[in-house]
Amino acid sequence: MTREEDIRAAEDLGAEYIGFVFAESSPRHVTLEQAKKLRPVARRSKLVGVFVEDDPNAINAATEALGLDYVQLHGTPDLKLCAEINVPVIQAFRGVPPLHEIERYLDKCPYVLIDKEEGAKSVDLRAVAALPASVKSRLFLAGGLTSENVQEAVALIRPFAVDCARGVEKRPGEKDPDLMRAFMAQILSIPASN
Repeated sequence: MTREEDIRAAEDLGAEYIGFVFAESSPRHVTLEQAKKLRPVARRSKLVGVFVEDDPNAINAATEALGLDYVQLHGTPDLKLCAEINVPVIQAFRGVPPLHEIERYLDKCPYVLIDKEEGAKSVDLRAVAALPASVKSRLFLAGGLTSENVQEAVALIRPFAVDCARGVEKRPGEKDPDLMRAFMAQILSIPASN
C-alpha cells in the first residue's frame, strides 16, 4: 500500500494483511518515512514488510520502527536470512519449488508465498494444487490474481491467504476501490470447505 485511502478501503472490505513494499525496484515502493506516515491508518490488519535480499539489520530496524507483524522475503530464498529476522517470515518463491525445498522453509517460517514464475502472466494453479494440504494450509497464493480468477484459484487450492497487488490497481501503487470490492466479493462468495 502506498496511500491512506487504499489502506482504509482494504480494511473496510475485510483485508487481514496490509503490505508495505520496501524494494526500490518495485513500482509500489515506499520509503521507511512514507511507511511511518501510513502505518497508523491500519487499525485491524496485520502489517507485512516486503523486502528483496536486504540486509537483516535494515529489515529488523524497519520492523521495529513500524511494529511489523511479518516480513515477506523475495529474491533468492535464504534460510540463514530467515533466521536473522526478528518477526515471523513469509518466504516467497517464484514458481513452485520442489516439495522438500518448501518443507525446509516451513520448518523455519510460519508461511510461504508462491508467486508466478518470472515472465509468466499468472501462477501455475495446477502445480500449486498438487501440493499437499499441509503446505497449502500455510500458503499465501499470489501471481496474477484478479476478481476474474481468484474464486477458481481459491476453490482449487484452498490456500491460507491470497496476496494481490496489480489485480486491484488503477496504476502501479494506486488501488482501484471498485476492483478491490469485486476481488473481495469473489473471495467471500466461495463456499467454506468441509
